[in-house]
Amino acid sequence: MTWNTSSDNLFAYDRKMLLKRNMGIFLTFLAIMLVLIPFATAGIPGRSIFNEAIHPAFAYRIISPRFVIVSYYTVIAGSVILGLSLYSFLRDPSREEMFFSLGLTRKQLFQSRFQVGAFGIGLAVGIPMLVSLIVNLIAYGGSARMLCSWLAILCGLLIQGLTAFLLTAAACILSGTATEIVLYELMLFGGFTGLVYSINQILYHIAWNNLEPTTLILQYHQGVDLVRGLDAWNPITLYLRLILTHASAAPGQEAAGYQIVRLIVWAGIAFVLWVLAGKAMQIRHAEQAGRDGRRIQVTRIVVFLSMFVLFAVMFSLLDSSNRVFAVVIGLLADLILYIIWQQSYIKQHPGFWVLASRCLTMLVAVAVLFAITSVAGTRQAAKKNLQNPSVSYKMKP
Repeated sequence: MTWNTSSDNLFAYDRKMLLKRNMGIFLTFLAIMLVLIPFATAGIPGRSIFNEAIHPAFAYRIISPRFVIVSYYTVIAGSVILGLSLYSFLRDPSREEMFFSLGLTRKQLFQSRFQVGAFGIGLAVGIPMLVSLIVNLIAYGGSARMLCSWLAILCGLLIQGLTAFLLTAAACILSGTATEIVLYELMLFGGFTGLVYSINQILYHIAWNNLEPTTLILQYHQGVDLVRGLDAWNPITLYLRLILTHASAAPGQEAAGYQIVRLIVWAGIAFVLWVLAGKAMQIRHAEQAGRDGRRIQVTRIVVFLSMFVLFAVMFSLLDSSNRVFAVVIGLLADLILYIIWQQSYIKQHPGFWVLASRCLTMLVAVAVLFAITSVAGTRQAAKKNLQNPSVSYKMKP
């Protein structure tokens, strides 16, 4: 019983010290959000909702349209900075050893930092949003639509902030050095965008941009934007469109949906991230601090994503001249990039059979690519066969 009380006291003390140590980040984060949300809404002369010329143009304005994107990515940036400040001790062997010897379990070390980070995000998002709500109630009075939009934006920003914070915590837990933290952060935050963008570019050049001598559907042949179409699953854009839609509204404007399912799904994903990050903290090896390349599987994912994005970029740039040339140059660029990874970061020299299997995998990938190309047909050939095009226009001019 005495041990539990002592452990609880240590946990409370650790949390208190973390709050004091990160108070500067909390206050800076809060001050920036106060400027971006309520001040930009009601405090800028000539742009305030209390201005006689501006007031009639809105039914409410929770966030100024000019500052929605900045506010959204400020929440992400502030959450990332909090995560780095609270969990980056894991990359320093001396600091890691000190914290692990305090008498707290790894679960408690993770939870105390998560609670402090969640408090900071809630403070920086909640107070400005509350002030903005009060200002709008004074300016326009209360309405169910305004309250629903305010609640949707608040939940969206909080879940986005917690997601960014947990991804940063996971990057710190998985990594052993500052370099790895940067690489894993880029993978966790930009990997989805890079992967989807690369797939979009390859498919656009191979299939979507082939003009066949048949009915031309302009929107289809311009290319399907997978990045925008899958923004609901992108950790850096998951609520941006929702907040852009509900940040303000004009009188009589038709109300848009609140994407409650997306809120619930991402709240569940944030919970799963919390569980997985906590488990990763418990099984982390103490000797991982100060050393890179200990998480070889994660490193391979980073290498694969970088090579795939590079191939897609080279292919999309050169495909218009010659497809075979584009594929060859893309593979050569990947080979050079892999050698750079191998020499500068991976630092592992694979045996003969490992190299042979990788070369075989590359050949199979090339064969599959050419098979897809042969089915889809090249864009140049399709253009040559295009005769007597016609366009139907059904909308009002």
